[in-house]
Amino acid sequence: MNTKPRIAAMYSRGTHYPRLLRFLRNEYPGCELTAVVPPAYPERLLEGQCDRILRTEREQYGLRDLRAILTLLSTLRAERFDALVVMFNSVKLRLLASGAGAASAYVFTADRRFFPVTLSLLGEAWDYLARNLRGRITYAYIAWVVKHQRVGK
Repeated sequence: MNTKPRIAAMYSRGTHYPRLLRFLRNEYPGCELTAVVPPAYPERLLEGQCDRILRTEREQYGLRDLRAILTLLSTLRAERFDALVVMFNSVKLRLLASGAGAASAYVFTADRRFFPVTLSLLGEAWDYLARNLRGRITYAYIAWVVKHQRVGK
């Protein structure tokens, strides 16, 4: 029986993926670290950084291709990771982390903050909808002000 914690580091575009792998290796030295990367990610950049490489089907995932996202979630759930770490504090990535079936989910930001994803899958979806609505209202207000405010005297 493998008693090592199994941690997955989910790649997203950004320069701090190697920093994330080093951080996880230092913080959890006895873990089995899996790099979850897109098909074209250079394997040489992962040498010595992780124990396993799990390649995703696609380079990127968009919300419009629900089937691909569900396949990714199914793949991650089948792995039964103890923890899944994403690189950005976006609602979409927190939703992915929440739905991946790992015992816990974390965010590692470019400024080296590391914190747990605290909302449930339903809570993340609600947060996404609320932020989207707030953004649309703000945009509509700005557009109204620009159109109706007089400039100068």
